[in-house]
Amino acid sequence: MLCKLIAESQGDMLKKLIEAQERSQQQLLETLTANFNKGLEEVLSRQNKSGDDEKSEDEAVAEKKPKSDAAEKDDDNIVDEYEILYDAAYEGDWRKASEFLKDCPEAVEKTITYDNETALHIAIMMKRWSFVQKLVERMTPEALEIKDSEDSTALHAAALYGNKDVAKAIASKNPKLTQMRDKFERVPLETAIVHFGDGQKDTVEYLYSVTTHERNGPFSGAYGADLLCSAIESIYYDLALSLVKRFPKLVSEPTEGTNGLCGFEKLIDRPFAFKSGAELSWWQRFIYSLIHVDISSPNDDNDTEEDDDTSSGNSEGTAKDEDIDLV
Repeated sequence: MLCKLIAESQGDMLKKLIEAQERSQQQLLETLTANFNKGLEEVLSRQNKSGDDEKSEDEAVAEKKPKSDAAEKDDDNIVDEYEILYDAAYEGDWRKASEFLKDCPEAVEKTITYDNETALHIAIMMKRWSFVQKLVERMTPEALEIKDSEDSTALHAAALYGNKDVAKAIASKNPKLTQMRDKFERVPLETAIVHFGDGQKDTVEYLYSVTTHERNGPFSGAYGADLLCSAIESIYYDLALSLVKRFPKLVSEPTEGTNGLCGFEKLIDRPFAFKSGAELSWWQRFIYSLIHVDISSPNDDNDTEEDDDTSSGNSEGTAKDEDIDLV
């Protein structure tokens, strides 16, 4: 009898989780559809004007792949005078680093590889998190803006490897970093969205809460469209829903290029995301229903699309405290 009651209780919980997931996804579809109707003619016109010389989506995706996560040491890439500091960052040996920095304190803000990486870039790549925190404390806000050969700042690296605490330490010291783009035109928030790891959901949550809405910023125009499509592609449906509620025009806003997609087009290309288009076993649906994080909702009163290109009063607008389940 006890086993039966436990099974029934687990069954009810599973049913509620699945229903909550489906409601979130369906609400996103309904919101996108309602806003998309306003821009339908633009989308159809854009599709008719697609040029033959435009890169295919597969080519664009291939071009946007970041450098390998492989952490093999490349001796030929190290600037000779900083080899000791490089080794310390690579190994996470703070004692070795502090000894070197006593004689050469400026090295903490120098690029120590021919790929323009700082010791901070190296330590983040190697996930030497305690070492990283100590380096951030010693660096000036300006030094944190140094970009590597792929135009990635240390905040991009923290976003890629999914460390919320490091991202917070860096962004708190220099908030401008949330607006800086790498060679793929991604701000750190989008970098966090398109990569996967143990700490990714927390990092996405944090970066979304501190990334401000600014003129020509990450929530504007083609940049915003790309961010929305990335959120949908990475199954952050509640983040996508939050974005279209704040900036309704993003639904029909195309990503860059004549073959660019808008958020609505991206979503209808993913019928498997919805109950009517997915044939999942019970255990697949159970796992899928658990893919969510809590995120602060945006300040809808002060942070709307109408302010996107005409007002600077909301340039500092960020998320306010209210929980959202981010799928």
